Amino acid sequence: MESPSEELGYLFSRIKSEQLHWLWEKRIPRAKLTTLDGDPGLGKSLLTLDLAARITTGRPMPDGTPGVKGSVVLIAPEDGVTDTIKPRIVAAGADLSQILLLNYVNHEDPETGEIYHSPLTLSKHFQLFADTILRTSPALVIIDPLVAVLGSRISVFNDQKIRETLTQLANMARVANCAVLIVRHLNKGSSGNPLYRGPVSSARFALASSSFSTLLTKTSVSWSPSKTTTVNRPAA
Repeated sequence: MESPSEELGYLFSRIKSEQLHWLWEKRIPRAKLTTLDGDPGLGKSLLTLDLAARITTGRPMPDGTPGVKGSVVLIAPEDGVTDTIKPRIVAAGADLSQILLLNYVNHEDPETGEIYHSPLTLSKHFQLFADTILRTSPALVIIDPLVAVLGSRISVFNDQKIRETLTQLANMARVANCAVLIVRHLNKGSSGNPLYRGPVSSARFALASSSFSTLLTKTSVSWSPSKTTTVNRPAA
C-alpha cells in the first residue's frame, strides 16, 4: 500500500508539450521509430540508402522538401557490404565518411588477445548499440531488417519481448534525438491490412511506442502516423 506522500500519475498541467521535429517533413520524425514495410523486390533497401545519401550530404528529400544534414548508422546484415551496399550508396552520392556500418561487434580473446567479430544482435548487444548511438549522435539509424538483428533470445512470436525491445529502441531514439527507420518484410498472410502482414506486426510497434509506418507498394509510398496518406513514390 502506498504511503500518503507517494503520488501516482501526472497532472497534464505539469506536462510540458513538445513540438515534433522531422528528419523528412511529414514522413520521418526525429526521436521516434518509423517502419518501412513492403513486399520483397520493391526497393526498400534502395530507398533507405537513398535517404542515407541525402542525409549525409544535406540534399533535399525525394519530394523536394529541405533535407537535414547529419551522419547515419546502418545495420544491414542481409546484403553484401562490398558488392551491394557500398556500390549502392556510392551511386546514391553519399558522403561515405558519414555512414557507420554496424553489422558486427568486435571481441577480444582475454587469453590470446585475438580480435574476432560476431554479428550484432539486439538481444546480446543492445547496450553497446545504444552507447554507440549516443556517442556518435546520428541523424538517422537504419535497421534493415529488424528480424535479422533481434537475435536468438527474442522470438518474433513473443509479444512481450518484442514490445520490450521496441520500447528500448524508442527510448534510445528519444534520448539521442535520432530517427530510427526499421525495415519490415511483408509476408503472404491473409490479413487484409498489409501493415499486419509481417513477422513483427505494426500493431506491436504502436503498442510499444509512438511510431510512424511507411508502406511501399509498386505504385506509391503510404506514410501513416495514425492513418494512411498516399503520396507519389520517390524516384529510385
